Amino acid sequence: MDKKTIVHGMQALSLVDPDVKRALLAVGPPETRMHSSGFEAFLFTIVSQQLSTKVAMVIMPRLVSLMKTITPERLIEIDAQSLRDIGLSYRKIEYAKGLSGAVLSGSFDINGL
Repeated sequence: MDKKTIVHGMQALSLVDPDVKRALLAVGPPETRMHSSGFEAFLFTIVSQQLSTKVAMVIMPRLVSLMKTITPERLIEIDAQSLRDIGLSYRKIEYAKGLSGAVLSGSFDINGL
């Protein structure tokens, strides 16, 4: 969401919820959090699932550095041990490789969503 949408939504919520109104007046609207789209967004979701934001923000740049270009083709080429070495669990590697395979086979059309 962009800043304008967040402010509009918070103002609408503050009309019906006094706690939201007090919080909005005290601290202002939340910051925008723009994430990537497409394959990178799904990959980040897998990496960050069940992790603190702080940990995910450490692992993701390692993954980006390992991949050079964030594509399903590139991820599928990276061996599991290299992915383990940057902090991914075997289950996350399985999910990430599964995502890559599904995109490459055409069974999952991210851009068609």
